[in-house]
Amino acid sequence: MSKLKSFKLILLTLFIFKTILTPSFSMNDASIIAKINNEIITNHDLIIETKYLEALNPNLKELSEEQKIKIAKESIIREKIKTTEIIKYFELGKDSNYLNEIIVKNFKRLGFKTKIEFESHLLKYDLTINDVKKKFEIEASWNSLIFQKYNEQVNVDVEKIKKKLNEEKSKLTKQEKFLLSEILFTAENKEELEKKYKKILKSIKEIGFKNTANTYSISDSAKYGGTLGWINKNQISKMVFDELSKIKVGEFTRPINIPGGVLMIKINEKKTSELEIDFERELQKMIQFEKNKQLKQFSSIYYKKVKNNSEIYEN
Repeated sequence: MSKLKSFKLILLTLFIFKTILTPSFSMNDASIIAKINNEIITNHDLIIETKYLEALNPNLKELSEEQKIKIAKESIIREKIKTTEIIKYFELGKDSNYLNEIIVKNFKRLGFKTKIEFESHLLKYDLTINDVKKKFEIEASWNSLIFQKYNEQVNVDVEKIKKKLNEEKSKLTKQEKFLLSEILFTAENKEELEKKYKKILKSIKEIGFKNTANTYSISDSAKYGGTLGWINKNQISKMVFDELSKIKVGEFTRPINIPGGVLMIKINEKKTSELEIDFERELQKMIQFEKNKQLKQFSSIYYKKVKNNSEIYEN
């Protein structure tokens, strides 16, 4: 091969390599806006992600296009990072029964009674079940991965929970319940914490707590606007409850340091109901809640580790 041909080949190779890494590259009108490891993210992916997030949290419609794009981009980057790790351990899309269970679990969480109701809701956003099926599977598979890796490290003091439950059973006739939302974020040091906290406060003031959770929270609840659902007082740790006791309905706590990140909790509603304790049932609920809380903290720690080891190029 002549020197001229060799030089042309080198130039062509460099051009192709640069093109793959350049976010502005277009192919069939699909601009690449980011590359995560070997996975690319296009503007088409962003459109689908935006519709998906709006379907889960309709409040996002109130935001500007720029704000929605920012949220969608962060969300899909998280998804790509998780997917890269998941496929090292699982093969996605193989178990149809498992996928159907995931779909049912998620549409019930969103308040839909049947799959048909959920499909009708998705049509309003030009989405189908197939558009969201893989996304639900990725989140479920990530949780399964975290469970496999860290379940043995989960430590629940059952006797302590029993004691707490017995005390409440003997002293109380009523039970407080809270409808809570969360924002979970990470910070390397005090300076970064203050900087992020100010950004989050500014965001909450401008676009509300739910949309800010979509933007800044790294928790799985982020795509649902941070919603955690109704939680009994006896399921809440003393540290978190102490902070909740300082605020009213509609307000949110200051940052609470927990393993795996920094937590802000908002009280959306509060109610008191007659306390009828089925001891064994309530005990199992409290044990499971504590396990889930610890696994969630492990999830945050592990995601941060995986992200730090990922190659991320974005526009």
